[in-house]
Formats: sequence, structure tokens, C-alpha cells
Amino acid sequence: MTRLMIRYLLPGAIPMAVLVAWYLAIGDFIPSILVFIMTELFVTIPVIWYWMVKEQHENFSEFTLKEVMPPQNCVRFGPFFAISSLSLVWALGCFVIFKPVAEYLQETLFYWLPEWFDFSHYLKDYPDRLVKSIWLLLVPISVVLPMAEEFYFRGYLLQKRHCTKGVSAPVVNALLFACYHLWSLWLVPVRLFAMFPVIYFTYKYRNVYLGIVVHVLLNLIGDVVLTYSIIF
Repeated sequence: MTRLMIRYLLPGAIPMAVLVAWYLAIGDFIPSILVFIMTELFVTIPVIWYWMVKEQHENFSEFTLKEVMPPQNCVRFGPFFAISSLSLVWALGCFVIFKPVAEYLQETLFYWLPEWFDFSHYLKDYPDRLVKSIWLLLVPISVVLPMAEEFYFRGYLLQKRHCTKGVSAPVVNALLFACYHLWSLWLVPVRLFAMFPVIYFTYKYRNVYLGIVVHVLLNLIGDVVLTYSIIF
């Protein structure tokens, strides 16, 4: 179980450590979300992919996803569309309903964190050109990062390396995945309830693409679509 927790939490500890070090050394010169994006792209994602390949004892020159993830079952279009649509609506509803809970936790348990650590801070105190550039960067990032997370957390850890089986496997996966977001722990309850259905169906149907579709759309809506009117 300890090794499993390390596999889940280390990818979250990397960007959190970089954010803390950056803030202590440089301050809020650039938005935290930009530091986070660069860390994820150039450090965290390469690390977890290296980890997956090395644990399989595969040669990097011959690496393919099929060698890391177990074969995925085919889900017909009708059930796939229904499950992904309902899971997306559920997740969006959870983020709306539990928003006061997240804000309460942020104000009571994490009040000591500088405002800079809240990624939405980039919308407030930075030049307009920089804010718009970050927003444009978030469009591809909202696709790439969720895909990488789903391949690692659902395709690899949940299906191939989990120490628990049955119903407990998606429960543990959902909880540890929520806690992996160390940079926004006040959102743990929201993420737990929001992501559990799609994690459960991804595990039940053994199809990581269910999780990818929901996760990508959720990030695009939350980080891109809903902020468009604020920025432009």
C-alpha cells in the first residue's frame, strides 16, 4: 500500500515542490499556473512515463502504450456516449454544488497559503497580454495533461498495478487521485465525488478512453470555456 501511495502522490509532489521553491526564490513575478504548466510538461509527465516504462523493463526505443497498459475492451458507441455524457454532467454538477465547501476549506484550513498558489490568481493581477497568452496555452494543455493523467492513473495504476481489487479499487483510485492534487487540497472532496463515477466505469468496462473523454472535456469547460468571458 505504501508503494501504491508513492506512485500516486509523487507526481503531485513534484509540481508542488517546484511551486514552493519558485515562490520562495522569485515570488509572484509570473502566475503560478504558468509555473505549474511548465513543470508538468517538462518534469512530471516525463518522470511518470519513464517510471512506467522502467517498471515494465522495456527498451525505450521499442516503447508503445500497449506494452504498459493492459488491452482495453471495446465499448459500443451508445453506451460509451451515455456513460461519458452522464459522468461529465455529474462531475460538472459536483463542482458547482460543492463550490461553497471548497471555498470554506480554502478559507479555514488553507488560509495561510499565499493567494499566488490559487491558479485562478492569474486572472487578477497580471498584464492583459500575459493573461490572454496563458488562456490560449490552456487550450492544448487541457487536452494533453488529462490524457497523460488518465493513461497513468487509470490505464496503468488502476488496471495493472493496483494492490486492491473489486469495488475497493476504483474507490482507492478516486481518493488517492484527488489527494494527488497537492497544490489544491481544498478541492479533494469535490474531486473525489466528481470523478468517482467515471473512474468506476473506466474500471468496470476496462476502457481508459471513457476517462480521457470526460477528463478532457471537464478541463476544457472549467479552464477554457468558463473563463473566456472573463478574459475577453
